[in-house]
Amino acid sequence: MHVVWLSLIFILAVSVDLFACGLAYGANGWHVPFRKIFLINIIGSMMIACGLVIGYYLRFIIADSVASWLGFGVFMAIGLFKFVQWLIELKKKSNKQLKIITWRESIILGVLLALDGMVAGIAAAMAYFSVAFIIIVVSVSLVTDPILFNLGQKLGQKLKQKANLNLGWLSCLIFFVLALTHIFI
Repeated sequence: MHVVWLSLIFILAVSVDLFACGLAYGANGWHVPFRKIFLINIIGSMMIACGLVIGYYLRFIIADSVASWLGFGVFMAIGLFKFVQWLIELKKKSNKQLKIITWRESIILGVLLALDGMVAGIAAAMAYFSVAFIIIVVSVSLVTDPILFNLGQKLGQKLKQKANLNLGWLSCLIFFVLALTHIFI
């Protein structure tokens, strides 16, 4: 049961970016069709899966205590990176008319959104030592990620006139929680 909870926390951490990205696109008047959201999801899931598999095999090379501290450090670094990224995004404002994202932009967005997920996947697999963790993360994220992106996009479109929201801080917080789980759990 411990693996399930850690898997869900990890999925939440890497999925918050998708929701926030969808929210930002919707709030800025962009539309990402579901088939392009699906492409972004496939790219992201493949990169996270690669990171998880790499981390799973690295755990055989690296001592448990080193892997735990390395996981802590990676998650803290990602959290700090997300925090700085969030602060930068607070300063940017865009007033674009409704524009549909291209396939090329979808691929680039998928890769960029998944880079931190891939690194986080390496750290998580090294620390959690479980094939079940890898299977749960990839399976659940294949289903939840496109839904979260689409929900974020729709919410962003509805809130476009009312408020300028940026949920980047939530991703930072979740990565910090993941980092602390390496030390205290």
